[in-house]
Amino acid sequence: MKPQQYRLISEQVRANALAAVQALPISDAGFSRITHENKKAKIWVVRIEEEKQTRTHRQNRYLWGVVYKTIIDNDPGIFASEQTDAVLKQAGLTVKDVVHEFCKRRFLMPVFVAGIEVMPSTKTLEKAAFNDYVEDIRRWAAHELQIFIPDPVVAGYADIGR
Repeated sequence: MKPQQYRLISEQVRANALAAVQALPISDAGFSRITHENKKAKIWVVRIEEEKQTRTHRQNRYLWGVVYKTIIDNDPGIFASEQTDAVLKQAGLTVKDVVHEFCKRRFLMPVFVAGIEVMPSTKTLEKAAFNDYVEDIRRWAAHELQIFIPDPVVAGYADIGR
């Protein structure tokens, strides 16, 4: 059976989810309560969790097309120079890539996986955390670089929330 997932957005979807669970076969054959093993029958896992609202494509477009672009267009020489341009080109990177990595390291908390520090992807941030990340960048750019990044409403992204 292929994995199934249901987003409970209506009573009909709830009924479909319950019907799918009720249709699953259950077998006591060969089940050992001591070892919790059942080698003859399948054991099904049903997981119920709140849906996480990750950042939207429009939020991402605002980050890359307005926030990072404004920083790069007004860069006082922190991210781009003739020397760095040559190195970036050779590495197949852009100044936007550098700004993105810099901002992630400055404003996001690293995750440690098997003792290795890994920076989270902005793609996996929930909407509110993503908005906080963007606002942190806007405040930093205004305070440290004197670069004023347009508010989402002014930039035509009023729908991305705060």
